[in-house]
Amino acid sequence: MQDVVVRYRTRSISSFMLVVFVLFLLLPASFAVIAASAAIVRGTETASIGKVIKISVSLFGIAAIAFSPPTRLTIDRSAGVLRHTTGWRNKLITELPLTGLRGVTVEPHRGGSLFRLSLIYLDAAQRPLSDSFFYGKVEHERVAQALTAAIVAHNVEAAA
Repeated sequence: MQDVVVRYRTRSISSFMLVVFVLFLLLPASFAVIAASAAIVRGTETASIGKVIKISVSLFGIAAIAFSPPTRLTIDRSAGVLRHTTGWRNKLITELPLTGLRGVTVEPHRGGSLFRLSLIYLDAAQRPLSDSFFYGKVEHERVAQALTAAIVAHNVEAAA
């Protein structure tokens, strides 16, 4: 039995805001680090290396928040569990049993622009996979379809 691994990047900011972030924060900060480093190497900069360190810390701190690693969902068929592993910021591993699980759906927030994955059980009960809502309906739907197909295959295999 092969495990099914689905990775998806939950986004706390919209695609438009990500482009704005890159254009207005990351690119100028990157140029500032390069220019300050070149000036220090040439000896024309009056400030010390502390300036480069301050710019780099803010640049990489903001970039780490915006470009965090993807969430990992693994269906372990041999153990009969769905493992939900979050990114490195709040590393959590949640194991949910596959017994009684019918599929995964996308649950919208009241406003309709944020989404999260929700587990559907055979008794029609629903349980959200995470407490937070994120942007990216298409990405959530793709992950839900892949997980549902794997869950249905597991249920058919278990019934046989």
